[in-house]
Amino acid sequence: MMTKTEVLALMALLEAAYPNYRLHTTSVEIYAQYLQDLDFKLAEKAIHNLIRNEDWFPTIAQIRQAAAETVHDVPSTEQAMATLREAVRTGNYTMVKKNPLLEQAVDTVGWPRLKFSENPEPLNRDVRNAYERLRAREMQRLIDLPRVGQAALTHTEEKEA
Repeated sequence: MMTKTEVLALMALLEAAYPNYRLHTTSVEIYAQYLQDLDFKLAEKAIHNLIRNEDWFPTIAQIRQAAAETVHDVPSTEQAMATLREAVRTGNYTMVKKNPLLEQAVDTVGWPRLKFSENPEPLNRDVRNAYERLRAREMQRLIDLPRVGQAALTHTEEKEA
């Protein structure tokens, strides 16, 4: 759990990285309230990733999502679709089964239809849309977990061991 001083340090980092954006005191208090359950090192890593990849000052939700993505292996839609293309190309459904969300998305269309389709683009679009919905729901579940930061910290320590 972060201290208010740690949250303020992260807010100062964000303000320095996004010089055209200034937080009001009230906004800092709100960020502190909704980020304090995160581990400081995890939040810092998530914010560094956002600074590298985002043009605009991140919202609380974006920071929490970046923290969850740092800890939990939930492939992006692009990664899932690349896996699907390779699985269809090689006929290897096992690749799909390694990602439970992708497996559910593929099930909405059916593996045989994907594998043998002469016009796979509409089917791929359906799988993509299903995967995006499933991924969004899963990310929201991970973000909403009580004390996600502490759960994330434990998970990170296990990965590093």
